[in-house]
Amino acid sequence: MINSFREENFFLSNMFPVKIKHEDIIYPSVEHFYVSQKFDKDLTEIINEEKFNIRKEDFLIGTLAELHPIKGLEFLIKASKILKDNIPDKYKNVKILILGEGQEKNRLGKIITDLSLQNNVILGGFLENGSKYLKGFEVFILPSLSEAMPLSLLEAGQACLPVIATNVGGIPEIIEDKKTGLLIEPGNENNIVEAIDSIINNEVFANELAINLKNKINTEFDVEIFYKKTFDLYK
Repeated sequence: MINSFREENFFLSNMFPVKIKHEDIIYPSVEHFYVSQKFDKDLTEIINEEKFNIRKEDFLIGTLAELHPIKGLEFLIKASKILKDNIPDKYKNVKILILGEGQEKNRLGKIITDLSLQNNVILGGFLENGSKYLKGFEVFILPSLSEAMPLSLLEAGQACLPVIATNVGGIPEIIEDKKTGLLIEPGNENNIVEAIDSIINNEVFANELAINLKNKINTEFDVEIFYKKTFDLYK
């Protein structure tokens, strides 16, 4: 299945002498889903405050991702180390929560331990319907090295979160840099630090990014648009 404008043009240009227009692409849709309205008991009971040492005053940066090398989570962990070592007072309440399971769990856990980040980066494991807890995050981050059209970004947008994501695959079709989120280069922990710093230092800017993304998803990735384009395709 072809999920993005970039992918569509790459695929077809190698097979047929055609040019695909952006308006011809049928994007996946994201329907409205339940998200907790704040970091409240619903979220803390499931995440387990004591086990993960998460407090309500913490600034929680989160992601939903399979623990796989392609997701670039190692660079997110290394970014946390830079924040901790270089600006410890400013970022003392910043914590990173990674929700998901996968083959990288043990290796990522070892990196966290080796860098003494047990109180800064949390591997939260798999949560059923994890997207409904997105409102527990202050920022959503997707540091992938490669992606198609990630549903998690659409869900984060529906939850009205500021988003940091890598400039790969179909992500730039959702995230327009400095307008609907922040785009960073893949595999670069320093870029991650800069993006986190930009959002933490400017709450108004962060809120604008979140609102713009939510509006974009509600207009361009709406389920009614998905149905209409799909039906029109088969007329």
